[in-house]
Amino acid sequence: MSDFSATSNSDKKCTEGDQSEELSEGNHYNDENVATQYESAFFYDNVEYRNWLLSHLVPIIASSGSEQDIRSRRVADVGGGTGNFTAALARDLMLKDGESVLCVDPFEEMLNLAYEHKPIVEPLLLGAVEFSQIPQDLDFILLKEVIHHIPTAQWGVLFGGFFKQLSPGGAVVIITRPQEVEYPLFPRAAEIWKEHQPPSEPFCESLRDAGFSVQVEIKSYLVQLPKSAWLTMVANKFWSTFSHCTEPELSEGLQFLRDKHASEEILSFHDNLVFIVASKPA
Repeated sequence: MSDFSATSNSDKKCTEGDQSEELSEGNHYNDENVATQYESAFFYDNVEYRNWLLSHLVPIIASSGSEQDIRSRRVADVGGGTGNFTAALARDLMLKDGESVLCVDPFEEMLNLAYEHKPIVEPLLLGAVEFSQIPQDLDFILLKEVIHHIPTAQWGVLFGGFFKQLSPGGAVVIITRPQEVEYPLFPRAAEIWKEHQPPSEPFCESLRDAGFSVQVEIKSYLVQLPKSAWLTMVANKFWSTFSHCTEPELSEGLQFLRDKHASEEILSFHDNLVFIVASKPA
């Protein structure tokens, strides 16, 4: 377990609106070093944080789909990357022998690490839109922190495909983040975040157009971690936000954060996750 500490906080309702734009990540996520650094960052390595997230996600899965037994749920983690979270989800679902969770990702360097989790994880090298057009019989589809990578023009095809893939009563859950965040970002990174992080309402509208009923909530988690750890994560470009910075911008930004938080050894902030739950009629 990492030495980071974090504490669960409040849950609150959310409504948002406006437009989004595409974020292209091929070079960032196909870098082997980035794939490793990505999973060593707090949001992907911390066990308490992961368990908090699963505690909100598993009950949604339990109430979705046509299967009565949660151990028989047919689940796909679209954009599952290295499969670490996919494997944790599979273990929490306590799937029956021979059952697995699909881990779908278009980036080979990320997905190569998912093979370490077989047989409870089944890796599949495909993009989200391409996957959505393949006939499937699923109870639940997860898109965790990936929807902002998909162009607006493809949402209709994506969500329409998911609707066909799901059994009656099945659900899609999109986990994303708001445009306004509390993370200790330097000014240029904050600008890039807002430019590339779409609001929730356009997703909701597209999901409703595809036939889903939609609910939106924010789940809030209080993060406390050493300043040195955060600076290392930023320097390693653990989020694609930082890959959009030039090297001088990143260097100046890191110095900005060192100066701003000079008197702090522990950084404290809320990680607010937007849960968009789209349900297919039973």
